[in-house]
Amino acid sequence: MIQNKALREKIKPFSWGMQFQLDDCSHLVIILAKKNARYDTPFFRSVAERRGLQGEQLEKALARYKSFQETDIKIADDQRALFDWSGKQTYIAFGQYAHRRSGHRHRFPAQSKASTTIK
Repeated sequence: MIQNKALREKIKPFSWGMQFQLDDCSHLVIILAKKNARYDTPFFRSVAERRGLQGEQLEKALARYKSFQETDIKIADDQRALFDWSGKQTYIAFGQYAHRRSGHRHRFPAQSKASTTIK
């Protein structure tokens, strides 16, 4: 979250479509997509390690991402497809961030007993 006015001024030349909002918004959140987000890069490994994965658990997770990128969605050798996938992951992160900021703590609304009764 960027609230520093001087930093916002530095961002303006690169903030197409929101240059004027930078002066007025109370909060600015920037979420970046990683280029070359392959399962076998040092960056990908470091992200998994920062999430607490180690040893066999880490290797299994990386193997699953390898299978996902090479077999399931076939993007491992396509830089554009990798970046598109990475960009879409930012929407998930932002959705979770916005949901938590809104004060909601549950994934799904609680159902009342009446709403589950079939007549």
